Amino acid sequence: MMLYTVGLNMYSKKGTTGTLFCKKYYGFTNENNMIMQQPITKQQVEELQQQNNTVKLIDIRTPAEYEKMHVPGALNMPAETIAENITKFAANDTIICICNKGQERSQDAAEAIAAMGFAKVFYLKHGTVGWLTDNAQQ
Repeated sequence: MMLYTVGLNMYSKKGTTGTLFCKKYYGFTNENNMIMQQPITKQQVEELQQQNNTVKLIDIRTPAEYEKMHVPGALNMPAETIAENITKFAANDTIICICNKGQERSQDAAEAIAAMGFAKVFYLKHGTVGWLTDNAQQ
């Protein structure tokens, strides 16, 4: 069983093996000991926002993808521009990376931001599509 943290709460994910990685990142490692950032649901994002946490929603897709549809309040910051825009974040910000479906692109962006020293970095489970169709609660 793998344990991982979201905020200050501890959760377990049954049937998953690995180790808890909590020194610098709030991510977890997989079987190959590679850093993996955690997913976060729409409901969890809304809870953090209601608790007055500084939550930065970062849509890492291209401007054309962003224009078609995006999560309300999300800032468009294409993945290839993250390094040059990293100063827009404070060390205590909660950063949520968003792509279309909450898969590889947002996970990669979250891992890159965490590697730059930010501790509270997640990717949105089910991405923009899930948020807008309300499938992101699960």
